Amino acid sequence: MNRRRSLTVSTGSKRAVEKADVSLNGMREGPYVVACIPAYNEELTIGVVAQAMNYVERVVICDDGSEDLTGAIAGGLGAAVVRHERNMGYGFTVLSLFRAVRSL
Repeated sequence: MNRRRSLTVSTGSKRAVEKADVSLNGMREGPYVVACIPAYNEELTIGVVAQAMNYVERVVICDDGSEDLTGAIAGGLGAAVVRHERNMGYGFTVLSLFRAVRSL
């Protein structure tokens, strides 16, 4: 069952209040925590995803053009994976993670 509800996000300013439509696909109602992890050629250490899943509701990894199995391993552990075809840098990777989380 796909439920939707409106979420109000404040950035501290009285004028800067934004409303977003949030999908609650199988997640509990109310605020939830998502771990966003940028990764580049991290196949040896990406196992941290399994540890992060013990503390958050969802884990999203951005595989920033890795030449190893980083994305495949993270996906196999149950994380949502965003993949870049080539290395785009840390800033763009974080932006991609935020965009992915908005679409949850």
